[in-house]
Amino acid sequence: MKKLNKKGFILVETLIVTVFVVTMFIVIYQATMPILGDFEQYNKYEDIDAIYDANLYRQMIQKYGNDDYIKSQIDRNTYVDISNCNNTDVYTSGAYCNLVQEALGITSDDRILLTEYDISDFKNVAKANDDFDSGVYSNFREYLNTISNTEPFYTGTTGKIGKYRLFLIKNIKNSDNSKSRKYTNLGVYDGDNYNYVMGDEVYVNVDGSGMKKFYVLKNSNSIDSTVTLIAAENLPSSNIGFSTGTSNGTLFYRLDDLTSTWCSEQLVNYNYYSKLEDYSFNYNNIKARLLDEYDIYEFLGCKDDEKECFDADNAFALEFDNNALSFLTDNLTDDTGYWTALTVPKTNTYAWAIMKGRIQPINITDTTHIGIRPVIVVDKTKVSRGDNNG
Repeated sequence: MKKLNKKGFILVETLIVTVFVVTMFIVIYQATMPILGDFEQYNKYEDIDAIYDANLYRQMIQKYGNDDYIKSQIDRNTYVDISNCNNTDVYTSGAYCNLVQEALGITSDDRILLTEYDISDFKNVAKANDDFDSGVYSNFREYLNTISNTEPFYTGTTGKIGKYRLFLIKNIKNSDNSKSRKYTNLGVYDGDNYNYVMGDEVYVNVDGSGMKKFYVLKNSNSIDSTVTLIAAENLPSSNIGFSTGTSNGTLFYRLDDLTSTWCSEQLVNYNYYSKLEDYSFNYNNIKARLLDEYDIYEFLGCKDDEKECFDADNAFALEFDNNALSFLTDNLTDDTGYWTALTVPKTNTYAWAIMKGRIQPINITDTTHIGIRPVIVVDKTKVSRGDNNG
């Protein structure tokens, strides 16, 4: 009987070890197959030299490409062939483009294409057009099927704003002097439009009338890729008294009237509640807002609205001149200023305004000196670091 028990124990032990080993093989298989798939794709289609060449070409496009023309062609035709350096519609410096192509060994048998960053539409175009499966484009459809619509790429660019996708189709010389056709693709991003810090000077064409100067209040690193900005000067003819109402003739009605055509991504039924002063109002689809206490928490680096950091009786004595917040007082002279969204606690006659290099209480009936300076949220693709760009 003891022998039978011992044999039974060995059998169970063997089964446990077998199950463990099989499980380990399954885990290894699941982890390895994607890597092998990537390697197979790389070995069949891609090449380290092609990736390097595409990266250098991307840098050249970002500097010397005519973005307005490129965008118009992609909007119209889904993609644009930028292989010809002598095309002055595409390149602002054909000579530099030729030097780059010569250095990279790009010839007339190779192709460089730009598409939208998300290549869903481009895949449909390639599928419907037989030219994308013959000649220099042979096997190109097959290559497209191996890549995702929003490829993360090789350079750690996840999270940046995808603007275009660059495809390089290149004939690579092998060690035996034969040639292999290789494909690769890289994302083209908006570069300077990606990272901002508070106080950065930027420009946005908010209403189609030309670039207007703003300052960065808050950068967003999220997929929505937005940035919060405050105008560098008050809106024209915007001096008005303070009121928390939104009806005709009030401060917020005027704010809406003066910014209704702007390209702001904000605001939809945005309800502002002042935790500090216990009142609220509804912006009601206004595209801009006023500076508020939550912005000031950001300025001062407050954590969890700590009173020691943000005391209504003391924090507003903070002067902005000659420090990191001086951008808030740009274009303010003498006794001019602009309203925040804050009333003064325990009073019915004062509200806080930016004026004379600080936040200070102003009588809500002052309609002569205090105007409106809007805060907006825009997509970073609409933002430029220079007034002649974008």
